[in-house]
Formats: sequence, C-alpha cells, structure tokens
Amino acid sequence: MISIRSILLILLIWFLLWFGRRLFKRLKQNQYDKTRMEQATTTATRQQSKAMVRCEYCGVYLPEEEALSSGKSHYCCEAHRAGMFK
Repeated sequence: MISIRSILLILLIWFLLWFGRRLFKRLKQNQYDKTRMEQATTTATRQQSKAMVRCEYCGVYLPEEEALSSGKSHYCCEAHRAGMFK
C-alpha cells in the first residue's frame, strides 16, 4: 500500500514541477516582451534619425541631426546661417 508520506511526496514533486514550468513560462514571456520593446525603441530611433530638413539659404536637404538650427529655420553650414553670402 502507498503510505501517506509517499502520496505527500508525489504531490510535493508534482507541485514543484507545476510551479517551475509556470515560472519558466512567465520569465520567457517577460524576456520576449523586453526584446519587443527594445526593437520598437530602435525602430523609432531609426525613423527619427532619417528626418531630412531643407537649408533655408541654398535649398539643400540634409539630415536633421547634421543641420544647424536657428529658430524654426535650418541651415547646412555656419556661413549660410550667418547670411554671409547674401
């Protein structure tokens, strides 16, 4: 006959396995969510860095992060911003 101790031991092992699987699935899902958030952030950064602006002086288009800004206007070089060639 199976004793009470054996039944309790079997139940304890079953519970530990069940809890371990559940914990593993949750950790795996959190890692997946974290990866998706990082990818979304990277994609958003790439889209922002591709924004192009036009030089108010000569009309050349250049990336926004390389442009010199003065208020709402953008310029391709310091000389154009200063208006030296007018």
